[in-house]
Amino acid sequence: MGVARIGVSLEPELLRELDRFTRERGYANRSQGLRNLIRAALTARRWQALESRVLATVTVLYDHRAGGVTQRLLEKQHEYFHAIKSSMHVHLGREGCLEVLVAEGKAKVVGKLINELRGLKGVLRAEAVPVSPTLP
Repeated sequence: MGVARIGVSLEPELLRELDRFTRERGYANRSQGLRNLIRAALTARRWQALESRVLATVTVLYDHRAGGVTQRLLEKQHEYFHAIKSSMHVHLGREGCLEVLVAEGKAKVVGKLINELRGLKGVLRAEAVPVSPTLP
């Protein structure tokens, strides 16, 4: 895969921030840092377009002692079977559990799933990490 070279003009403070970002993330050079910043911005833009295809991991933290929460989570996953590609369950002790889902589909559908998971009694957190559904 080839790359295209471009020139970018930045204010000195912005360049210092880019260099700091590049170092902190362990990128080999500014180009890697810029590529990943651009990918993140384009992924965020894709999530705003409700009809676009998105991909995310969804992490759900819940108290399994909350009456029926495990069953409600399972029912919600079956309701959205077309968007959920995979799931993993982790026991965090006697009361806490973590569910990690890989969801793919239209942004409005995946977003609705995440909001519905957040609304379930017993769910303490439901957070998504969006990623690009295509390789660069």
